Amino acid sequence: KDALKSIEDALMRYPDRFPDAMVHGITLRSDNGDQYTSHYFMDHVRVMKFVQEFIEKSTPEQDGDIESFHMSLKTDYIWTVEIKDFPDGERIIENAFN
Repeated sequence: KDALKSIEDALMRYPDRFPDAMVHGITLRSDNGDQYTSHYFMDHVRVMKFVQEFIEKSTPEQDGDIESFHMSLKTDYIWTVEIKDFPDGERIIENAFN
C-alpha cells in the first residue's frame, strides 16, 4: 500500500495536470515485487488509467533510468549526511525534490 500511497501523493501534487486523479495512459514501469503485482495495487492503478509494465526478472538494465536516478539520489543526498532517524531521512529526501 506504500507504493500506491506514493502514486496518490504524487497525483495530488499536480491537481492541474491530473484533476480527476486519472493519468490516462501514462506507463508505470516496475519490477515484479509483491506490492506491484498484488491485486490491490494492480486494480487501483488500472482505475487510475495507468498502463502497467514490468521489467524482466534479473534485468536491471531494463530499468536503467530509475536505477541511475536512485544512485544519484544516494550519492548526492543520502550518503553525504548522517541520517538520525526516519523523519530526518524523509526531510533530506524531500529537500532533494524541492
